[in-house]
Amino acid sequence: MLSGPALLLLLSTATAFPDEPKVQAPAAASAAGFLPTGSPRELRDLGLLSRLRDPGARMIGFSSYDRTGGNNDGFNGTYSKIRVEGGNSVLAEVDGPGIIQRIWFTHTVGERPGLLDGKREHIRFYLDGSPHPALDIPLEELFSGDHSLFPAPLVTRGSGGFACYVPVPFRNGCKVLVEGQGVRFYQIGILRLPREGSITTFTDGPDTPLRDETRRAAAFWADPEKGLGEELAGAQVAKYEIDAHGGSTHQFVLPPAPATIRSLELTPAGGTADAWKSARLRVAWEGDDTTAPAVDVPIGPAFGMAYGSATYRSLLVGQGDRTWTNRYPMPYRRQGILRIDTDKPLKGTVLVRYEKGVADDAGYFRANLREALPTKKDEDFAWLREQGRGHFAGVFLMTEGKAKLPYWLEGDDRFKVDGTLAVHGTGSEDYFNCGWYALEGRLDRPGTYPSYGFPVYKNQGEQWQVAAYRWHLADPVPFSKSIEAGIEHGGVNDFIADYRAVVFWYSEKPGP
Repeated sequence: MLSGPALLLLLSTATAFPDEPKVQAPAAASAAGFLPTGSPRELRDLGLLSRLRDPGARMIGFSSYDRTGGNNDGFNGTYSKIRVEGGNSVLAEVDGPGIIQRIWFTHTVGERPGLLDGKREHIRFYLDGSPHPALDIPLEELFSGDHSLFPAPLVTRGSGGFACYVPVPFRNGCKVLVEGQGVRFYQIGILRLPREGSITTFTDGPDTPLRDETRRAAAFWADPEKGLGEELAGAQVAKYEIDAHGGSTHQFVLPPAPATIRSLELTPAGGTADAWKSARLRVAWEGDDTTAPAVDVPIGPAFGMAYGSATYRSLLVGQGDRTWTNRYPMPYRRQGILRIDTDKPLKGTVLVRYEKGVADDAGYFRANLREALPTKKDEDFAWLREQGRGHFAGVFLMTEGKAKLPYWLEGDDRFKVDGTLAVHGTGSEDYFNCGWYALEGRLDRPGTYPSYGFPVYKNQGEQWQVAAYRWHLADPVPFSKSIEAGIEHGGVNDFIADYRAVVFWYSEKPGP
């Protein structure tokens, strides 16, 4: 039901849909699922993010986290390997088929730049049981952007961290080894697959077809506006105009299903941006009950904004001169309802770019706000606790506290999947692919990148505000039965601060 002076315009069709009948929620998405191949092509297809993974796919995280539960996550190298082999450090090892999806390091020590012992030690990938490495290069070269199979910005160096999102697929096992024993802080994420499927094992030979696809993926990450513009050139458009007084609700029926929203774009009228940021976005899938929506978030952080952050662009969320954009794909099979609640007067336009049709294994886009004001001692700040099937797809974290430095960034991320610890990080800035917060030349100021960043890092005296994002486009965390994901505040949950987070995930269920 519409209230307030709201007007619904649909550019793609001559009629609106205010009288669509109530519908029953459909059965869960197909039990089958998407089986990634590890092709770089998948890094430039944002639509794949909505597809539920094959139930047998499992994320395995390797890192230097302190196994005793303390905060020695790499400072002296105690846990910075899974074993020593011939005087070298084995950092990750799995059998069967899979994909190395993410590699992260930081400078060995914060005050001095450089990796390992500064001897240009090599990193080696051994794949499919071969005694000869499929890749054997100095670790610095992996992140330099100069290697044709590891181009920027699929690899990045910035804000104290070194990150690689170039997929390295294998059909029968992998081992990642680094020369010597100089490793300190590291993380490697591997998606283990139930079968080979269409996997082609990574090669670094002169004739590998990977180079062209990798180049295209890097170009997309460097300029997602251009890449997505080409991809969605034939998309249909629905436009919603809102001119609202304070204390009003505005509800619209989305275009007829089945459809997949590919871009949600909001353009505030002059002088109303702050009102829009504090307004509430709610979306319901498959029914018309917006009191229990699948998406329920403040509009500012839904579009990656907090604490007066400067504008930036990333793969999935960003802001231009006038328009804010969220590109998480949002499929629905029968009906979608968009609702905006505002306490303040606002005016502007919501533009929906969508494609007809939904993949059989597509999940439903979900997003909610989590708050701990303040956090509780000895208790992780929870991001997501969900039953059923789906995958974790990203987080926008907002923190604020009083201290000389934001010491709560010592906290580790933790993902428990289907009852088992799958990923354990080494620090909050590390999860967001940065490193060594507060040190000059490291994470000492805002910095934003295609899939992660810190749009806010500032203090006023002893009051600190820090906001960060990480989009799991290249490495979603799938779950078949349950997930418990969250992050510590401080090395052992011992620093108290105000925490808020907008969490993005996909679920087989259209709503709570």
